[in-house]
Amino acid sequence: MLENLVEGYFVKTLDNLIFEVKGVVHPIDRIIAYVRYVPDIVSSESVLSFQKIYDLREREEYLKDNHSEYLWFSETHGRILQAVPHERVKQVLDPVEHMAQIRENSSALSIATSSLVDMLLEYTDIDRRNIGVTGSQLVGVARETSDIDLIVFGKAMCDKFYRRLRESYDEIPGIEHYQGELLNEHVTFRWGDLIMYQDALREIERKKIL
Repeated sequence: MLENLVEGYFVKTLDNLIFEVKGVVHPIDRIIAYVRYVPDIVSSESVLSFQKIYDLREREEYLKDNHSEYLWFSETHGRILQAVPHERVKQVLDPVEHMAQIRENSSALSIATSSLVDMLLEYTDIDRRNIGVTGSQLVGVARETSDIDLIVFGKAMCDKFYRRLRESYDEIPGIEHYQGELLNEHVTFRWGDLIMYQDALREIERKKIL
């Protein structure tokens, strides 16, 4: 199971760190994955809460200071990567399995997620077993205002999903491109450091299908 993990999955370690899996190919004894959520220092043992780390440099610094066992030199890449040894994995968080669980949940976010997935399946005609939910919902830290982060698995299904979505984009109710102030906020959030390229990035984000 561990050797077959791909991007979109998360793994929880024995010390309750939550890593997001990166790529589709991994070493024989560990998973290339980057730390995303760490236990909040103010949380109790009985009610564990998490702090999200956004910046890649901050993630590496956190591991250097607290859990250097997850920093691994890859001879293939010629540099240090974040990686979780198989023996440190406590739980695998599966996007497709969690999507099935969400359908049994009555929260507003879960209902919205299920409705969005059903609508996308109707317009793209991909197999339900190839779409899952990742991000904060998969980890279990989502709020009612959290994003809905979906992922499609399998090259053929991804190609079909993208093609059908592009063909029917304007017909899908409630789906629209970023524009106006929402577009500006989105670009600033994702690419705030790239001041010189804001206009080009706005145009790229405005045209995106996904």
